[in-house]
Formats: sequence, C-alpha cells, structure tokens
Amino acid sequence: GYLEGGIGGYVLSKTVNNDTTSLPTSFQFGSHFGTGLLMKNASLGLAYQHLSNAGLKQPNGGINFYLATVSLGL
Repeated sequence: GYLEGGIGGYVLSKTVNNDTTSLPTSFQFGSHFGTGLLMKNASLGLAYQHLSNAGLKQPNGGINFYLATVSLGL
C-alpha cells in the first residue's frame, strides 16, 4: 500500500462564482492526501483534495474533490 500527500499553489484558468462554488481569485492553495493499494499489475487509490484562497479575497468558499484511481499495467 501507499500514502500520499502534498500542499502547494495553483493558478486557475478562470475564476468561479456560482450558487455552489466560489473561487474569486485565480491563485489558490491546495492540499491533498490519499491512500492506495499496490498489486502485481494494478493499483487502486482514494484521495481527497481541497482548494481555497486562504482568505486572500472574499467570499472564500473553496472546493473539495474526492478522487478514485485505478491503474492497470499490461
């Protein structure tokens, strides 16, 4: 198995401001963590990622992603 994680900056191609999501600046901070299982010719993983501007501009709604990955080696 494995664990993964990281933090860093992102530059978005456009800002987002709608009824469910508010990312009012192109520059965002992100954090990511996940875990997975390595097998002989494949891997399965689950991860969580959050983006927000850390209060640089309001509203700072942020956005969350839940990720599932499957990799096959042939």
